[in-house]
Amino acid sequence: MREFDEKSITQAVIERLSECEDARFKRVMTSLITHLHDFVREVKLTESEWLTAIQFLTDAGKTCTDKRQELILLSDTLGVSVLVITVNHPADQGSVESTVLGPFYWEGAPDLPRGSNLAEGVKGEPTFYSGRVLGASAGFANSASSEPAFLISLIAVFSPTPGMPGRLSDGSPLSPR
Repeated sequence: MREFDEKSITQAVIERLSECEDARFKRVMTSLITHLHDFVREVKLTESEWLTAIQFLTDAGKTCTDKRQELILLSDTLGVSVLVITVNHPADQGSVESTVLGPFYWEGAPDLPRGSNLAEGVKGEPTFYSGRVLGASAGFANSASSEPAFLISLIAVFSPTPGMPGRLSDGSPLSPR
């Protein structure tokens, strides 16, 4: 049986990835292992603290359903969701920073032409909204509706139920079509 110390265990775990054929997965996991092990050493994490963390993640996982994803909420709370978006979609000078897709985002929403009624079939009094989406140089932003940063606060008036009419789509009325 091979024995490890607090430094050699990290390399031993990373070596388990030696036959991994997915270069990106191998890179991400190697970095995750390295940083996680460094964190444990830095804070001198106790067994009790580690078990508490595992129980927390277990409890969060148990509350997940097809309509409620607690681990995404945890990611949001820890700032990881915004960081991932910011790293992958940096804001240009003078433009609005990226944001996470809000609770009203609907993947695969139908592409609707400019001026469509997003509330088709939804009960209630209709409200008309008008606005412009401008780029950093104050010119009209092309394809603005495909960027999460442009899903402005007006989406709160639309249905939060997937599949219901009235959902905001990538072809929102603010789209330059």
